[in-house]
Amino acid sequence: MKTAELLALLGPGAADGSYEARRLQALQVLAVRSGVMQKEQQAGIVEAPNALPHITVLLYHEEVAMRRAAATCLGNLTEHQTRLGAAQGVLAGLATLLQDSCRLARMEAVRALLKLTKQHAANLALLQAIPNIQPAVEAALASERGTPSVGGENGKKAECRKAVQLGNKLLKRLQGREDEGRERTALLAERRRMVEEMRQAAVAELAARAARRQMIQTQQEQQQQQQQQQAAQAGPAAQAAPAAQAAHA
Repeated sequence: MKTAELLALLGPGAADGSYEARRLQALQVLAVRSGVMQKEQQAGIVEAPNALPHITVLLYHEEVAMRRAAATCLGNLTEHQTRLGAAQGVLAGLATLLQDSCRLARMEAVRALLKLTKQHAANLALLQAIPNIQPAVEAALASERGTPSVGGENGKKAECRKAVQLGNKLLKRLQGREDEGRERTALLAERRRMVEEMRQAAVAELAARAARRQMIQTQQEQQQQQQQQQAAQAGPAAQAAPAAQAAHA
């Protein structure tokens, strides 16, 4: 289906299961499609009449799959950060998902908020202005840390660690501490670089010492060989001298 046809299915319709199923399918297709679109193609979604309001409303849908797909779709439209930030209810709706009962929906909301506020001071200011936004992020983090699946399967552990990592990043950004993390990362990288240079210098020094020892040993062996050759040549000459003296006498 074309993007316009998918968008047409997102609006309110008949209150029956078949329509909701078609609407969910259309939104999930848009969520996937929007992630691989170029900016010009994304404009077909962002600028379509009522498209953003319809997607935003679905952030509050009773079905978790609908909420998650709506958050994913909005988060993918990062080439239009300003337009999304200015659209009524987008940031607030994503912020509401931070308290969702479903971890996957929470993670999609955090990802979307991170994308929409990345290097965008205006969107970040709008997000910071939402009442209790930091406590909501902190509560989401507490929920992730207290999830029983932390001690479960490896996939669940990785999923939980990723959720905590994303939540911490969003919290630092809201608190204006993201630059501190970058500075620490830069300092650690510089320290690792210096340690690596020192290690390489030490390795080079050890190699130079070994080369000097080998050269000295080679010179000593050559001197010994020369002395042995000289001694071997001098032996017959020393024996011939007395015999010549005796014959002369």
